[in-house]
Amino acid sequence: MPISSPETENNNEQADSDSATLKKLRILVVENDFLLCELMKYSLESEGYAVDVCVTAEEAMSVLPRMYSLIIANVSVLGQDSAGLGTYLRQNGETADIPLVFISSSETEEGIISAFESGVDAFLKKPFSMREMVARINAVMRRYKRTPSVSSPKRISHDDLCVNLVTREASMAEEPLDMTMQECQLLGFLMLNRNKLYSAEEIVNELWPECKLKADPHVRIMSMIDSIKSQIGVYSLYIVADDCFSYAYVEAS
Repeated sequence: MPISSPETENNNEQADSDSATLKKLRILVVENDFLLCELMKYSLESEGYAVDVCVTAEEAMSVLPRMYSLIIANVSVLGQDSAGLGTYLRQNGETADIPLVFISSSETEEGIISAFESGVDAFLKKPFSMREMVARINAVMRRYKRTPSVSSPKRISHDDLCVNLVTREASMAEEPLDMTMQECQLLGFLMLNRNKLYSAEEIVNELWPECKLKADPHVRIMSMIDSIKSQIGVYSLYIVADDCFSYAYVEAS
């Protein structure tokens, strides 16, 4: 009989605890394909999740006052409301920290960027297996679990600059700044890790691991940095160019 070390047993206990925690959660599925919807519901319930189903955007918006642990929605069902759903969730205090996963039959880079800017956490491209769906949802939920609301800061400030990490909004001297949600996430991340350098690849992997961009991530991050700097001042964000670019939030001297 193999002998388990205390460390192995502790790791197993932690994995069991994480699994048990993940499976006490309620998920909202927004999908009008009846067969796919039934497969998704069955697969998620088999994993221990409670599942509610809506077949229209209007129905989904009507039940959103109810608290969900995650929402997975077909972009074609939401139609023009797809980006609006992400914005609504992030700007509503009661739903600001609900993870959002989009289902789509096509993934253009512009569409991916727009969705992530509006607060989407992950994409599932049709056709996908139920195994892939469950794995991706579990991964998103684990990311949220690693930053529990009790111990993690909801806001971070430096002098007059403040970033709300939940609603993904920023302000300077209590005046709102015109930043996208992704820009607020980036600024908040760099402020939380003040004076530490990150490459564009590290930033994307930390903040948006589900965002698969074909272009060099540096181009996108640099564009966001330029936008942020134009609003908060050039001396707060630091850029180093050696073999590659790195970024940090630093205190102005």
